[in-house]
Amino acid sequence: MAKSLQYPTKPHYLLLNEINRGDCSAIFGDVFQLLDRKEGGSSEYGVEVRPEAAEWLGKKVADWDEAEKGKLRIPRNLSIFGTMNTSDQNLYPMDTAFKRRWEWESCSVEAEYEEFKKKFSNALLDDVKKSWDWLALIKKLNGLITNESNMEDKQIGPWFLKPNGAGAVCSKAFSNKLL
Repeated sequence: MAKSLQYPTKPHYLLLNEINRGDCSAIFGDVFQLLDRKEGGSSEYGVEVRPEAAEWLGKKVADWDEAEKGKLRIPRNLSIFGTMNTSDQNLYPMDTAFKRRWEWESCSVEAEYEEFKKKFSNALLDDVKKSWDWLALIKKLNGLITNESNMEDKQIGPWFLKPNGAGAVCSKAFSNKLL
């Protein structure tokens, strides 16, 4: 067996940004079952590979067949990360069988406020009649969203409407995109 598969020392990562923007069952196809991992981290189930793929693997990755049954598995040193905005989950809903194969971690919009403040310390929404501190406004709106509608995943991130170089958030974009 190849050293990189049998005794993996260097971790490898695959990042799938906005995974819900694609049809997961179509994208993953037969390799879907590779996402089930054994305690050691490699795929619990393997998938059959076409003869030409097995030949290529044999040339490029010596002893790629971990269980010696002619099946491909994800090695334990490969981690797959997928990101998604749960507000966009209606693009391609993920079925429960797919969801259960992942660890889920919620990321709060609160963490983004500090990063936003570094770039735009005085971002304002100005509609000519009045100016509002952008972060204070979205924090207030997010409080309403979470407390009154109980929909935490529908909160507004500070980057939803990006200020221009002068720190101004476009009031027309606020009306048309957000409201």
